[in-house]
Amino acid sequence: MNFGTGTLNGHQVFVVNWPGVGCYDQNDTVQNDFQLILIDRPDVQSSPLGDSFDMEFNYGNIQWDTGQASGGDANCINGPTGNTAFVGFSNGTANPGDSFNLRGSGVPNAFLNSNPATGLINNDLNSSVLGRYIFEVNSGVFSFAGYDLVGSDGGVYVFGGASGSGFYGSLPGLGVHVNNITGIVPTANDQGYFLVGSDGGVFAFNAPFEDSLPGLGVHVNNIRGIVPSPDDRGYLLVGSDGGVFTFGDAPYFGSLPSDGISVNNIVALAETPDGGGYWLVASNGAVYSFGDANYFGSLPGQNVVANDIVGIVPSTDGQGYLLIGADGGTFAFGDAQYLGSLPSLGVHVSNIVGATPTL
Repeated sequence: MNFGTGTLNGHQVFVVNWPGVGCYDQNDTVQNDFQLILIDRPDVQSSPLGDSFDMEFNYGNIQWDTGQASGGDANCINGPTGNTAFVGFSNGTANPGDSFNLRGSGVPNAFLNSNPATGLINNDLNSSVLGRYIFEVNSGVFSFAGYDLVGSDGGVYVFGGASGSGFYGSLPGLGVHVNNITGIVPTANDQGYFLVGSDGGVFAFNAPFEDSLPGLGVHVNNIRGIVPSPDDRGYLLVGSDGGVFTFGDAPYFGSLPSDGISVNNIVALAETPDGGGYWLVASNGAVYSFGDANYFGSLPGQNVVANDIVGIVPSTDGQGYLLIGADGGTFAFGDAQYLGSLPSLGVHVSNIVGATPTL
């Protein structure tokens, strides 16, 4: 490891390099190369809360993610979920807004060169350079997370850190006219998203298409949500009865009909960060968990009466979620962070039908 100071694009910087890092125990046949640059940004307004700066993470080579002492094999991969590498930052706490983990953190082999979907060298964030991830701190406040809302016409609205880089297109923007869009979900690498219609039709934006129910000759009108598989080579669709349809290599962890639960008000589903489970949410704000998805509460559990919930947005670490209303209102559970809503902006709509997390 080495470090130093200098300038980058006219800004003062502090740089730390980690070249050729081998894994425990003294195995240098697999190595990681990465860099951190802290960039002073006096050109961005400061406040009493603090100054402004950027954090730039650069990855040149990631061949291992779990030391042997943490459960990794002889080449320091294939470790247990939760013990593998995390990528992110913190100001010393795990409080919402004070820390952040990149999608794939704690997931075995997610960040390796060999993973085309979520490998660190195969993606980027707020940058056009593969392997580069830039996070902004404005006036002492982290600016990193957000969410997208989608309308029944396939229009997409961007909030929080998604602004600009989180928008990949919409159906109105393509001249496609529909009124049955019921859900939106990001790709595993956060570089695109899928929209789904009530008939099970799927629209992919900067994302791979893996067929749809109409494409298979299946005729339904109750599809309410979609989630991708961890490698973006498949996805799950959910119906209003809690039934689940799989495409590509998407894993199946159960459904409400298979558990003997009869409902007709499921409106969306969301996947856990490691792809090992998912949540279903009902229009009254009830939440059902499958696989390794944990339960963090619901609107009925808080004696809140609602009938317009349309989406669920998990937090990046899987330890919370937001519920989204048709008016763009949001309800936070667990460690999910509230970043705003359409009612709080004075925007009055009633056709929001889904939401998706962004970085």
